[in-house]
Amino acid sequence: MKHHYLEITYRQGKAQAAYLYLARRPGDTSARALVTQSGDVIDFAADDRAIGMEIPSPATATIQSVNEALRLANYPPILAEDLKPLRAA
Repeated sequence: MKHHYLEITYRQGKAQAAYLYLARRPGDTSARALVTQSGDVIDFAADDRAIGMEIPSPATATIQSVNEALRLANYPPILAEDLKPLRAA
């Protein structure tokens, strides 16, 4: 997968969690995780590339907090429109 995409998990019509899949290679799996100050969890492949980010509180996630976490993971920032589904939830 060359691009990122957002997956949201709902329970009784409310967003419970979200996962931002980042660019990854076939066969990539999480080798380690980093919990950020905001409580998000970044998954890294064995070669230390960020491959995903769990957003356990989607209602409070902001583009600034997500991009700060991605910066810590040496991943390029995403656009605000990439998080629009969280606002609809």
